[in-house]
Amino acid sequence: MLRSIIFTLTLTAALFAPGVFTPAEAVTLSSDRVFAYAEANYPTLFPGPAANQQFQQYTYRYYPTSKNYLGVDTANDIFWLGPDTGNVITKVGTVASFADAIIAWEALSASVTSQNGVTATGGVNSIAVSWTNTCSVCSWQLSTKGQGNNDPTISTVRPRGTTSYTITGLLPGQEYSINMAANRAGRWVNRALLTVTTLPIPPSGSWTPTDLNDQMSFTSYLASSSSELALAGLDNSLAPSVWICPPSFTTLLTECTQHTDGLTGVNAPDALQFDPSGNLFGMFTYSVAVVDNPTQTLIKKLPSTSPTWDTFKSFGGVSLSLDVTSTGVLTGSTYLGVGKKVNWGAVDFYDPNGVVIKTNINFSSSSLTAVAYDGQGTAYVGGLDYSEDTQNQPFASFWRWDRSAPVGHNFTKIPLPVVVTSITDMVSDGHGVVYIAGVDIMNNGKVWKYKNGVVTDTGLDAFQVGALDYSSNGYLVAAGQDNINYNGQVWYYNPQTTNWTSLGLTGGFVIVNVSVNNVSNTVYAVGKNNSMASTMWTYQ
Repeated sequence: MLRSIIFTLTLTAALFAPGVFTPAEAVTLSSDRVFAYAEANYPTLFPGPAANQQFQQYTYRYYPTSKNYLGVDTANDIFWLGPDTGNVITKVGTVASFADAIIAWEALSASVTSQNGVTATGGVNSIAVSWTNTCSVCSWQLSTKGQGNNDPTISTVRPRGTTSYTITGLLPGQEYSINMAANRAGRWVNRALLTVTTLPIPPSGSWTPTDLNDQMSFTSYLASSSSELALAGLDNSLAPSVWICPPSFTTLLTECTQHTDGLTGVNAPDALQFDPSGNLFGMFTYSVAVVDNPTQTLIKKLPSTSPTWDTFKSFGGVSLSLDVTSTGVLTGSTYLGVGKKVNWGAVDFYDPNGVVIKTNINFSSSSLTAVAYDGQGTAYVGGLDYSEDTQNQPFASFWRWDRSAPVGHNFTKIPLPVVVTSITDMVSDGHGVVYIAGVDIMNNGKVWKYKNGVVTDTGLDAFQVGALDYSSNGYLVAAGQDNINYNGQVWYYNPQTTNWTSLGLTGGFVIVNVSVNNVSNTVYAVGKNNSMASTMWTYQ
């Protein structure tokens, strides 16, 4: 384990740069920065935060859960003491030898926009970089990469005497790492590593309500493609109903088309999403006369060229969550163990043709209420912990799903910053970031952000958050109820400023779902108005 950590630290530094910091450009790292890196990247060994303590020449922290000590002495050497070292004080290395790795992690974990005389500012699709000319004979290399593992690296070399450059062709609302290096006598030497977020293209306009009550008793889901809007819920006879509408409409009955062919015998929809080709997917449950798993799930597909729902896939269990991408269809559900009176969370991944890629049961979970594919090859799931104690409500957790791991080792629990009682929705930006909506132990509606192995609170303070959607225009929207008058509301999150803004919806008793049309940048929300009528609101 010790050798693995040393190798990982060294490799992290190597990945971000063509050279090393020269002594004149070296950064002195405090012991707190060393501890923060260790706690964030090795939480099982150093489950922080912990308080600094002093013993002789050592500044150290003790982690009682793992029984490990991590210390830095006055000579700036790093030491580790604990079960993995045989309870012998073991030197890991010097602070200076790990400086590149720690600085790289800090730049990725926080928006470091200025360093060593280099400053970067994010625009909508660009980042402007300027620097002081500390070397009159140097040329300058700028390497820019998005946060996703599969994001390309953009590199440019600027001639000597240059002090500024604007990087263009970037995505809005995305975080980028920028490495600045100087060429001195044929050798590239790092000068700065920055992390900058481009500006999103925010939604703008005002809300317009559309009454759905003449056809829908309750509208629980909606999904938007570039050219269509889908609404799903229960009609006035309490039968499941799905409507396909133009992006802007005023009357459901005259401007939209109802699609119920192929939905005979199913219950209310549990999820609704378009795929990138304009096919609509929905999850529905239905009952069968069997002892084990009497509730079955149907994934239905409404092709863009057909008026009839096809059965894409069926499986045992209660359908709870769906994420449809160009890679495939990801589902989360509750599965009743054969011959047992227990529930486990199950996750399934299908290719676009319905062929099973992988299916796993998460024996640490009783239900998986939310799933998200991060666009980089990894899926994440959230739901309730498994508990045999039926008298106590289990808490909620967040897991990374490793499809290639052996059965029983497929799910890695990622610590949440607080105790969470439920996870209601999850969505990814497609570049490795996952947003998680839920309720904390104090019954506050929250949205958390997962990035680089760490989950943080985004700062939304609501009574309830039930749905999320991420726009390719670079922002997140959340729907729920505010904590002032408990009215239905929709909020917009700016990833550059890390601030939430209410979009000022009025007349909503409860808002249950939200979706964004990425082409028109229109926000849609559905729920009940103050007269308890089924309503859709359009923000444009």
